[in-house]
Amino acid sequence: MRQLLSDIRVVELSDEPAGAYCGKVFADLGAQVVKVERPTGDALRQRPGAWLHLCTNKRSVVLGDDQATGSALEELLAWTDLVVESPGEGDLASFGMQREEARARHPMLVIASVSGFGVEGPYAGYRWSDLVAQTAAWLVLPLGPSPLVPVKFPALAAMSTLGHTMACGALAGVRYARATGHGAHIDCAAAEALASGPFRIARFLGWEYRDHGPEEDVPVSADGTLIPIGVFPCADGYVSLMSTPQQLPEMLAVLDNEPLNEAFRRPDAFVRPETKEILDAALYPWLFAHPRA
Repeated sequence: MRQLLSDIRVVELSDEPAGAYCGKVFADLGAQVVKVERPTGDALRQRPGAWLHLCTNKRSVVLGDDQATGSALEELLAWTDLVVESPGEGDLASFGMQREEARARHPMLVIASVSGFGVEGPYAGYRWSDLVAQTAAWLVLPLGPSPLVPVKFPALAAMSTLGHTMACGALAGVRYARATGHGAHIDCAAAEALASGPFRIARFLGWEYRDHGPEEDVPVSADGTLIPIGVFPCADGYVSLMSTPQQLPEMLAVLDNEPLNEAFRRPDAFVRPETKEILDAALYPWLFAHPRA
């Protein structure tokens, strides 16, 4: 059965979760994705749950450090439309081929690189991690200045977002290559991609509209909004909550509180000051009765 991306072929060299998620987006939409592993196995195999999730619908090949690696890699590059890489152990250079060399041999090849701060520029060599990228992008919660200790987005949430951003750019590169005959290099920097999310981009736009002036104080605590957004206490510590008005029915179902349900049945629920009091009276006891997990 033909799927949306059935005619696209991807070679995934990246050993970063974001690169694996990028490959997963293509694989789940029907692309032929080949995961290249070292003889010792990909680093993600040490995280079985993440491995199973991120490598669904992919095939795997093993490339070592012997002389046969070069010819095997060349065959893969001749076969593929897109290479997904991450500088370090998961890029073309680590397998003995420079990016410029690969693109010169295969003019329509698209290479998508995921890194912390870009593969070029003054910060290209900086070490990074999920936490470092989120902090640099100011994606940690609460958003903005706060006396509270910042909390990172859990598990692979931010890296999945980064991988999805990378996939969008990579697909645009493949479409461009097929339309023009010229490949492309997609440089996806975590600090930049995560800083361009919906919560952050509004602050950047405001900064531009203020002629780069400082922003006014904005509510960043749990008290500042009706729908729960921010860091909240629970039975064994703190949790970061993110919700939208569109998720209100799910929140009401979880809290299962009739006074709260009645409050939100009112057409003016979002402008009545007592709505937040009723919500807090239902939300906080529920939070204190549940651990973070």
